[in-house]
Amino acid sequence: MTSRSARNGCSSCPAFGDMVYQLGNPTACRYPSPVFLQRTTYLAGVDELVSHRENLACLSEESSRHLLAQPSWFRIPALPEQARAIIDTHYDCDHAIATGHVVACPRR
Repeated sequence: MTSRSARNGCSSCPAFGDMVYQLGNPTACRYPSPVFLQRTTYLAGVDELVSHRENLACLSEESSRHLLAQPSWFRIPALPEQARAIIDTHYDCDHAIATGHVVACPRR
């Protein structure tokens, strides 16, 4: 069986959502992946969903030491202003640690 990541040209990329656990940065949020934030970059109306509001709230969750992003899938600069502002408030992506396919922005 071919993983979704392998089909996208990245055979060593983790599936979305599991990297937060593998790197010891778990979340208590309902969705371990910011899929509803990512979808706002190209689908109208996603920002009106309850799931989108839950994803936004997770950005402020204090138990996460880092914001983990996979730039090939989740591009922070492409997010709507509201999400970028929350990220800028809580995480220092100017001093992110880039490792392979993942960027880790430390909490401020």
